[in-house]
Amino acid sequence: MKKSWLIGMIAVIFTGILAGCVSAIPDKEAAALFVDHLVYQKSEKKFTENFQNGENLSETFKQNEENFQKSFTEGLLSANQITEKDAKEITDLLLAQVQAKATYEVKKITKDGAIRHVTYGVKGLDFTGMMEATSKKLVAKLLEDEALSKDQNKVVAETVRLLKETIPETNAKAKAVDVTVDMQPQNGKWQIVDDQSKEMNNLYLAFVAGVADQETLLGEMTQIMQTIAKQVQEQLEK
Repeated sequence: MKKSWLIGMIAVIFTGILAGCVSAIPDKEAAALFVDHLVYQKSEKKFTENFQNGENLSETFKQNEENFQKSFTEGLLSANQITEKDAKEITDLLLAQVQAKATYEVKKITKDGAIRHVTYGVKGLDFTGMMEATSKKLVAKLLEDEALSKDQNKVVAETVRLLKETIPETNAKAKAVDVTVDMQPQNGKWQIVDDQSKEMNNLYLAFVAGVADQETLLGEMTQIMQTIAKQVQEQLEK
C-alpha cells in the first residue's frame, strides 16, 4: 500500500515537472505568427500549435472582415443595385491587395507580469486614397456625359468598373499606424487577453484601411467627399 502511494506521488511530481518544461515560443515570434496567420493566412498548423483558442481568434477576424465588406458594399456601392457577383469580386480584389501591399513590424513588446503589450506598426492599404481616385474618375465621367448621370444603374455600373480598375493600382500608406494587442503565455501556448474586440477590430482596420480606428477612417472619408464636392462645384461654375 505504501509502495502504491509512493509511486503515485512520484508520478504526480514528474507530470508537473514535464508540464513545466513545455514553454511557449518567444513573444516576438508569437506576435509575428499571430498576424501572419490572421491577416495573411500563413502557417495555420504552427498557429494552432502555439495559440490557444485559435479557431475563436480566426472567427473574430473573419467577423471583422465580413462587417467591413458589408459596410463597404452597402455604404459605398448602393448594394441594393449591385450584383452579388460584382460585390464579391470587388471585396476579393480589395483583400488580395491588402495581402499584396500591406506590411507590418513588431515595433515593441513590453511586459506587465505575464502579459505582453505587443505594439504593431502597420502600413495598411491606402483605402481612402483608393476611394478618392475612384471618385475623381467617376466625377470626370459624369461631367463628360450628362446622360450617364441621369441613369442610376449606369452610375453604379461605372462605379463598379472603376473600382475594379483602381483597386489593383492601390498601394500601402507610407506612414505606419500603431496598434497594441495584449497577449500572454499559458500552459505552453499563447492566448489573446480577454475583452479586446476593439483592439482586434483596430488591427484589422490598420491593414485594410491604414487607420488606427473607425473614427479616423470616417474622418478621412468625410474630408475626401467634401474636397471632391468642392471640385465638382467649381467645375460646374466654369
